[in-house]
Amino acid sequence: MPNPIRVFRITTDVDRFQYFLTENRKDEELLVMDGTPGAEKWSPPPVFIYMPKHEPGDFFNFGGGILISSPMATEALRYHLQMAGELLPLPYAGETYTLLNVTECIECLDQERTKWQIGRTTGKRVGIRRYSFYPDRFSESDIFKIPHTSKAEILYVEGLKDQEDSFRYAVEAAGLRGLRFDEVWSQS
Repeated sequence: MPNPIRVFRITTDVDRFQYFLTENRKDEELLVMDGTPGAEKWSPPPVFIYMPKHEPGDFFNFGGGILISSPMATEALRYHLQMAGELLPLPYAGETYTLLNVTECIECLDQERTKWQIGRTTGKRVGIRRYSFYPDRFSESDIFKIPHTSKAEILYVEGLKDQEDSFRYAVEAAGLRGLRFDEVWSQS
């Protein structure tokens, strides 16, 4: 029997592990990654570790739609990261970290079955309460974004490939620390 298809939100564990902030607040605008290519205009901003007493991990972020990997994590996961988008250099303390700009932004959300959060005053969709996906619309990359939340989150699909070929398996096999996989949907 094949594995069930499940989708997870990828986040960094900022309660336990270090993370970056930009030195200049105005540079935060440069770090909105919405699923569109941006390598041609990329200029890495100066950054610092905001919580230096937290454990050093292998993944960092600026916000929900961004994933930054250490040099070691980048090499261990290069295949998966390149499939998902652009690898942008982010220098810090004499090393080059990698910011993943996920450009694999696909329309795979089943909007009719998705449970939406509706704005009280506008009556419009303002968020997703419960996800639903079209299983036949996922791409070859198991890391992706959807247009509806592209600025805020990175997603990961599991169950389409052999476990040994998956992103999460590669993270665990390399002993990398600092990522969380929070399940948002499972095919019933």
